Amino acid sequence: MQHLKDAGLRVSETHATSAVATANQQQPDIIVLDFGCDGDVTQQLKADAGTKHIPIIALVEMLRG
Repeated sequence: MQHLKDAGLRVSETHATSAVATANQQQPDIIVLDFGCDGDVTQQLKADAGTKHIPIIALVEMLRG
């Protein structure tokens, strides 16, 4: 997240349970989700009239062995 902030972007973090409410309140240009919570949260965001227009990117953290 720090690299996004360093680029001058406003970044906020929220838990999956409050993602729809936070997105409705803040109306971000884009939403970046952890892939682990992607399915349910994406479905809720796309079903909500206030957030369905916001693009969503799901990220996967690669573990190094």
